[in-house]
Amino acid sequence: MWRVQAALVAVGVLVGLGAVVVGRSPSDALTAFVFFSIVFPVILLSCIAVMVPAVAVHELGHVLAGRRAGFKLLLLVVGPFGWRIVRDRLKFYWVKPVVMGGLAGMVPGGKDDLRRRMAVFIGGGPLASLLYVLLLLAILHLTGINLSVFGIGAEHPRHEGLQSYLSISVVIGAFIFVSSIMPSRASYVQSDGHHLWTLFKGGARAERLIALMTVQAQWAAGMRARDWSPELLQQALEPKDKSLSEANALLYSYYHHLDRGECALAWAAIDRAGELTKSLHQVYSNWKTLLQLERAFGLAWCQGDAAGARDALASAGAVPANLDGTRLRAEAAIAQAEGDLEKASQAVDAAVAFMHREVAELRDNHRAELAWLDKLRGPHPHQVASGQPDEPN
Repeated sequence: MWRVQAALVAVGVLVGLGAVVVGRSPSDALTAFVFFSIVFPVILLSCIAVMVPAVAVHELGHVLAGRRAGFKLLLLVVGPFGWRIVRDRLKFYWVKPVVMGGLAGMVPGGKDDLRRRMAVFIGGGPLASLLYVLLLLAILHLTGINLSVFGIGAEHPRHEGLQSYLSISVVIGAFIFVSSIMPSRASYVQSDGHHLWTLFKGGARAERLIALMTVQAQWAAGMRARDWSPELLQQALEPKDKSLSEANALLYSYYHHLDRGECALAWAAIDRAGELTKSLHQVYSNWKTLLQLERAFGLAWCQGDAAGARDALASAGAVPANLDGTRLRAEAAIAQAEGDLEKASQAVDAAVAFMHREVAELRDNHRAELAWLDKLRGPHPHQVASGQPDEPN
């Protein structure tokens, strides 16, 4: 947080100096400095003070409902705050990069009545958000403080600050409830309501959802991809309906086989995922970029096709900063396939530095990534794997 504050102060100084340079009065420069270095950070912290409780209530709703349904907690994220289970104990960590969303990573215990139990777990979040809004409205009513948002509603002269906080909290909580309970899907994100509707309809897609949410929770909690259940991954791959969910399942299958050293199976999974994505619309652009980067890595490492890998890397386009580690791994694999071990080692060093810089604490899945990177320092095996493990990790 101090880095953000320092950056805002620096912006305030630069804007203030800029105001002087372009002929503005010293008072204008002082106003700009005060706003960016003092007022804006206060506004930012106020937004966090409103958002974090609303997100926390929603995610805790998932956790409590999941515990009730016999699920095991692996991970809880609320904005910049994260907790995960390490050796049966809850451990705090700072989430990097900071987002104002949340995540409750839980896995089911046992397979009995799993569809109903998953629905209980998913429905706990929207229900908690609704109860949060009703509680805030009750507090406003019992204290005699009117709801007032954006000038609508009478302002309370004695408790204006509290009125604003509670009123905005009601709006944020209501927004989280409505947006989560509506059965909608936008790009890569599917709402709780969409998941509940899928479970209500049942069938293979409901089974896929259960499998995908379980694997995603394990991945987010730091479990190595090679340790994921093959049965769950196979369940996630059905039905073959050329949907985003199938492409997502193929990506997880790719990581699983890659971590097990099964290059032929890994390549088959990522290649099909890439082909499926070409026919999909409204797909999160970063996700498409990720698939192209992984295809580039697969072509170089699993197929030994450096030229094809370079084409795939070029087709990824502008790579966002959060995918720089994946890009560097692909570049290292390409350099290795071309026989340029010095360039490969440089890319590996940069990827390792990126991971240590961006990851607050290394977990098992990060160590898997480091193991993949370490294999790129030596000569390329120059073979297309037969589906058997290349070598133990």
